[in-house]
Amino acid sequence: MTLLSTAEAFEDVFKNQFDNFPKGPKKAEYLRELLGEGIFAVDHEKWYRQRKTASNLFTMRALRDSMTSTIQRHLVVLERIFRRAAETNDTVDMFRLLNRFTMEAFTEIGFGVEMNCLDAEQEHPFQTAFDRSQQVLILRVVRPSWFWKAQRVLGIGAEGQLKEDMKVINSTIFDIVTKTLQHRAQGTKKTEQVGTDIVSLFLDDLKNSNDADESCFDPKYLRDIVVNFIIAGRDTTAQALSWFFYCLSQNPKVETKIREEIADKLPKLFHGQCSPSMDDVSELIYVEAALRETLRLYPSVPIVTKQAVHDAVLSDGTFIASGTMAALPIIQTRTVD
Repeated sequence: MTLLSTAEAFEDVFKNQFDNFPKGPKKAEYLRELLGEGIFAVDHEKWYRQRKTASNLFTMRALRDSMTSTIQRHLVVLERIFRRAAETNDTVDMFRLLNRFTMEAFTEIGFGVEMNCLDAEQEHPFQTAFDRSQQVLILRVVRPSWFWKAQRVLGIGAEGQLKEDMKVINSTIFDIVTKTLQHRAQGTKKTEQVGTDIVSLFLDDLKNSNDADESCFDPKYLRDIVVNFIIAGRDTTAQALSWFFYCLSQNPKVETKIREEIADKLPKLFHGQCSPSMDDVSELIYVEAALRETLRLYPSVPIVTKQAVHDAVLSDGTFIASGTMAALPIIQTRTVD
């Protein structure tokens, strides 16, 4: 593996020589069980098609409205948890709570199902399996291939646990996707769910697309779309929010300015009388700047890996042999403080 850290190298890999640096078969092998044929595990035409579809989905008013109402509803529960902790002077594990919050929100946005895990006493089995499976996939990157592959064949250790966790994940999502397809085929899907979750919107988009084929309506393919969507939205959002609150705890002056901005522009929100809409949030310029600074200091995806298809020479003269993994630490691009 070659570690790249210059701006020129980043530009070469992400732009100038983009087609020569896909995710590659090695990364796909590490992630296949969980991500399948989703956007984070595929390259070339499959990647372009899913990216195009995702771009279409996130410009739809239906999805924006669905996301707003879903997040607002779960914010009410989140506020109740904070108030209860404040009254009893209890400690709150923010990272754990925010992961629950984003899991609750993005599973509902993704396939229209409420996990009811935000204020539960125990972790939801799906969330536990989802988090644990990602940890095992990360271990594959640092462990010798023969080691984790042997564990997988024998069904022992971390790989044995992964197999059990995948049963939970697949059972949950396949059940939902299959029911969605059946309802659409029979024309019996509930009115309030039509066109509001990712699966429904994705199927609607495919129906109106000239690029769609039968494989796009395969439950396995739709399962992969949902899993990748949850990872894209849930994990990155939870991490960004966790770092955001950490940064606020270290910078009380910034916290004061944020509170002043909210009190000035959204007084009802400041006094806990409502949950914000997307239009409301767009007025909070200082909050946005603080979030952007958080992402600069602590990017949700701190390192990206690519694999060279052919021998390549970067602008700074670095030679990357065919098949070599190139690691690009995004976190290293921040300026020295």
